[in-house]
Amino acid sequence: MSARSSAPRWILVGLAACGSKGPDADPKKVEALAASMLKNIPFPAAVKECADADFTGTYPLTERTVVKMSKQPVPPEPEYADWVNPTDADFPSVFQLADDTATESSKRKAAGELLAATAFVMFHVDIVDIPIAVGSKELKRGYAGFRAIRYDHSGKATCVRVFVVKNSKKVAEWAQDQVEKSALVDPKVQNAVREDFRVQYKATLASLGLPRPADP
Repeated sequence: MSARSSAPRWILVGLAACGSKGPDADPKKVEALAASMLKNIPFPAAVKECADADFTGTYPLTERTVVKMSKQPVPPEPEYADWVNPTDADFPSVFQLADDTATESSKRKAAGELLAATAFVMFHVDIVDIPIAVGSKELKRGYAGFRAIRYDHSGKATCVRVFVVKNSKKVAEWAQDQVEKSALVDPKVQNAVREDFRVQYKATLASLGLPRPADP
């Protein structure tokens, strides 16, 4: 995969579609879709690699959000942490669907907006190796491996694109210097590494042309 310096035309079409509104829908349909997506995470190489055109009109979802939409408990492992699954990578309507305090009418509206998508892309987390971010003194530049999995409306995986997000070299080296000076990882350093990862995550989605919501 080669990084692109600017978003291609197809992603602009996809982002424009994110502003469209479908009719209200039953939130239970979204819950069932989310459960099906989680059940049908493909084995590596089990489906084809996604082409750029496969992402047209799709709506992006972090794996943590899909778990919450399925009404299943969020696992405690780092792969499901909120800083590994930044909410600004999610299609905006999903927050109503994952919020137990949201009204039924707002959930129905959000369900309609989400289900108006051509398809869905879940950013599945395969591995998280960012020691300082989880409080470990292992001195290394952190990274996480992902698969952008495209699903149809039945929750079947149709293609996948692999990508990696790394901490910036500048922040990684600064954090290692700070960690060497103390017996424990300072929470401020830990949080700085997490915030840098979130920034790099968003930049990686943009550089690879993966679907993402419009910038606020």
